[in-house]
Amino acid sequence: MVVLSSIRCISFHVSVVGVGCHDPNRLPQHGLPNASFTVLLSPSRPISHHAWERLSLCTDVLALLPRESLVSFETDLSVTEEMLVTMPNLEALHLTSPVVSDEFLLPDPDGPNAHKKLLPSLRWLYLKDAKAMDDDWNPLVTYLAYQTSGDQVVSLELFGEGVHVCSEMIKRMEGLVGELIYVPDPRKKCPFGKCP
Repeated sequence: MVVLSSIRCISFHVSVVGVGCHDPNRLPQHGLPNASFTVLLSPSRPISHHAWERLSLCTDVLALLPRESLVSFETDLSVTEEMLVTMPNLEALHLTSPVVSDEFLLPDPDGPNAHKKLLPSLRWLYLKDAKAMDDDWNPLVTYLAYQTSGDQVVSLELFGEGVHVCSEMIKRMEGLVGELIYVPDPRKKCPFGKCP
């Protein structure tokens, strides 16, 4: 499933994913049958309301789909715990422009999922154009340690505009994942002046 948004609309695309075609270097191949639709947001409402509307609409649509059938999810929206728990068989998660901050992709420590993995079947995590709050990638390392506990193998691809992770942090991530593909933005320099 792909959910993409703009200022005034949100688009959904659902399709069958080919069996055995997952690879960190290749996105899952989407096939037939498939369906797409776009929801236009009211131009009379303030744009500040649209971010909440897009997220709410995405959550509502996910609730209508058979939870066991979702194996790949791609979005440029913020993902919430409520969304993630509806996808227990999700193998590939593609996030565009996510903000990595405290408790990134982790359950609320005081909530009903506190001692569960939100994505127990995750095998591939793609982060495009990711930003780390205060250039701190530790929350991503914390998430990877949590997600890969119990011998769960997860591959990570980190790439895109503005992405730069210091070499020390990359080594920590490499020690946690099955495979790491890191393509830094050549225009972005290390904010701490440590990386070559």
